[in-house]
Amino acid sequence: MKLRKPQKAEFVELIQDHAYRLRDQFVFKDSPDNVQPTEIALPEHGFYFILGGSIKGIEITTCPGDSTWTESFEYPAWGKVSAAFSDWLFRIEEELHEADPWKDFPKSNMRFSSEAENDPLSKSEIEAIKAGIERAKSILTCESENRDEIIARFDSIERNLDRIGRKDLYLLAFGIMCDIAINRLASTDSLLRAWNTLKAAFGTILECALTISLPGT
Repeated sequence: MKLRKPQKAEFVELIQDHAYRLRDQFVFKDSPDNVQPTEIALPEHGFYFILGGSIKGIEITTCPGDSTWTESFEYPAWGKVSAAFSDWLFRIEEELHEADPWKDFPKSNMRFSSEAENDPLSKSEIEAIKAGIERAKSILTCESENRDEIIARFDSIERNLDRIGRKDLYLLAFGIMCDIAINRLASTDSLLRAWNTLKAAFGTILECALTISLPGT
């Protein structure tokens, strides 16, 4: 979608009003026609606002989105596009001012060993892990409005504990915690406490699946 001069000027004015300190970082990738999309981006942070044509009118794809990391919308005409652009600018400011959800996680040189065992879990290990998962879910959901979403993410582990191995268990748990953090379904403090709870529940199981790479070795 090719922006007309008044439309681009409107975006520039909104940037001046709502994201002044970032104004020199915005990059306009103008479409040469009405077929290819136009992109307004902050390359340093990986944020973008893309406008393209659709059957229904104007299609917008944004990162960050309102409720997910990327979102797409369709509008029948230009009227609501500037409001959507303003909302995107506000989300950018919130994103850049918000605390990094990963900064409090302990840094580790822990890595998987290619020769590590991936044996199935014993019945006693499964029971211990189930109890740990329940405690982790309780921590994550006690102050969150996303209880159902969080619980649903652990279903893949609980349904398959009698079939997955030790390395598979760690990968699944770590992937779930990353997904919860990326989608901001729980606070950073809750994430850290829940992860420590899971690690404690896994106990010596992880020792079979991981090796430690110390600096200089």
